[in-house]
Amino acid sequence: QNAAVLPDGSEAVQVLAMIRRKHYETLVMETSQLLQGGNLTLAEDKVLRAIQMGEQYPDAIASTNDARNLLNRIKAEQYKDFIATGEQKMARGEFREALTNLETAMSLETPYQLQADTRLPGLIRSSARGIVDQDLMAATQAAQMNQLAKARQMAEEAMTLMANYNLNSDQELQEKLDNLKGSIFNQECMNAQQAFNLKVGEAEGYKRSGDFIKAKATYEAAAQISQENGACVIDLAEVTASLKEVNAPAAYQTLMNEVNSQIDRGMYRQAVSNYNAAGEMHTSAKLSQFGLQHKELVDFIQNMGRTGFLLYGVDHFIENSRLDIALDFAKTLARRSVPKYQFKPVQMRLGSALAVKDREQGVGGTWKTNALKHTQGNKALKFLYKAYKKQWKRMS
Repeated sequence: QNAAVLPDGSEAVQVLAMIRRKHYETLVMETSQLLQGGNLTLAEDKVLRAIQMGEQYPDAIASTNDARNLLNRIKAEQYKDFIATGEQKMARGEFREALTNLETAMSLETPYQLQADTRLPGLIRSSARGIVDQDLMAATQAAQMNQLAKARQMAEEAMTLMANYNLNSDQELQEKLDNLKGSIFNQECMNAQQAFNLKVGEAEGYKRSGDFIKAKATYEAAAQISQENGACVIDLAEVTASLKEVNAPAAYQTLMNEVNSQIDRGMYRQAVSNYNAAGEMHTSAKLSQFGLQHKELVDFIQNMGRTGFLLYGVDHFIENSRLDIALDFAKTLARRSVPKYQFKPVQMRLGSALAVKDREQGVGGTWKTNALKHTQGNKALKFLYKAYKKQWKRMS
């Protein structure tokens, strides 16, 4: 460290420069010996250290030409070794490793001004061809084993190699590639047909069980498979006919699902409207042949048994002049604990409507006799009784 601050030309600086030159010369000499002994890796390590010293201490080491010449000789030997190793790998069918060695050799030619081996381009192309050939064979086997993703990836890699190494004009490889594409396509079509058949089977099961909504959706899924694999020409005739067959019952069940949903939400007027529309659909499409039964509205409401729906049913049948049905619903409700604020208005409307009907039809007897006939003395229907009495007297 102290010598570094001494003036140039001092004895200490000259000694230090001499030591560095000596170290450099020793590295060059050891490199030469290692090169002669065939130890290229260690020889390269030492000569690179010598060149680095020359670049770091140019005042002490005037030229590194001898070291650079040795490096070129080392690279020439490595060049030969890489080619020889590549040829050995090719002979054993290890084409990927062969290509790595041969391309490494090619990369040394220009930087180190090596005399090129004229065989090298052909060897590189041959090793690349061996890789493509092996990959196409492996991809074909993968396709036959239904490993289509792997087969497609290997096919793409093979095509890239063929383009990069000018192998597209190789008729044998091109034929193998075309065969591979055919194998992949055939397997894809087999898979598509199998998936299609599975969906059709599921749809048939839904149809047999009477779930026409799922049957229709599954037939449509089968048709989608056919459309997505158009080149496979999957026969759609059966599915098309089945879709036409299940369309009406599926539409009916969809509408009935909406009816049930509207009932759940208390949308009774819309539910009844849709239920009647479903009934018309059931009749016009003759859906009984599919095992679908559509009850009369009165039975539907009664069987649903929901208090809110029954209350609406009373008003609905009053509006439609079916007072006998409205009264039956009221009697059903009378057996339940229906809140007064809900049941009273309905009873009042029904009682008044019954009185009007009896009056208009000229029913004999007193209001009391007739009211009791309707209520059968059920105290839970007292508001009906009172409304009947009031309306009867109003019309007297």
